[in-house]
Amino acid sequence: MKFRSHVAIAAHPDITLKVRAQPVEFALGGEASLAARLEHIVARIEEVPLTVAVPFMPARRGRVVVGTLGPFAGRVAPVQAELRAFGVKVSGTLGTEGIAAETHVQGRCRAEVDVTGESPGKLLKAAFEGVFEE
Repeated sequence: MKFRSHVAIAAHPDITLKVRAQPVEFALGGEASLAARLEHIVARIEEVPLTVAVPFMPARRGRVVVGTLGPFAGRVAPVQAELRAFGVKVSGTLGTEGIAAETHVQGRCRAEVDVTGESPGKLLKAAFEGVFEE
């Protein structure tokens, strides 16, 4: 007696899940320090004359110095800065008025079963005769 079988099963489920929560509140906090280091600061002030033109004076003396103003020049060497974070805290509330969930599940399955067999003729004849005799 010979038997042969083949079974194939395939499943393709379609699952959808939707979740809605309202309101969502979050607070973010942290601690940090900032350090800055200045090296050289150079400041320079020079004298600048303030002149006024007098129209009735000769051309070579047409300008009169009435005052001076010093220009202000400054230079700062590169600044070194360092930022250190000590900690971060996040806290929040999710869904104080409720959380709603929606689920959709659909299953698509396919199954193939193939069974074949051979049996000697004498065995089948004896089995049929035995069944019909009773």
